[in-house]
Amino acid sequence: MTQKTVIELPQEDLIEIRSTLKKLLIAAENTGKVERPDFLSRKEFMAKARISHNKMNTLLRSGKLNFTRLGPRIISIPLEELFRYQRGEVK
Repeated sequence: MTQKTVIELPQEDLIEIRSTLKKLLIAAENTGKVERPDFLSRKEFMAKARISHNKMNTLLRSGKLNFTRLGPRIISIPLEELFRYQRGEVK
């Protein structure tokens, strides 16, 4: 079960926060560097799974992780693969 936290803010602060978030999103979209939270880079996967570079290479070479090669040195790993790893379905 997920815990919820309730924070009371004056309405003016909430409006300012929403406005700032909208501006940040527009700026990110304009740079073309909007993150895709449904995919992870090799480095992001290793950090979230707390594994070494060698372990990552072993998982990729063995075919135990699904990934898409975007270039000779760039891969994209579906977020679901991290969840599979954390559940112990990938070793």
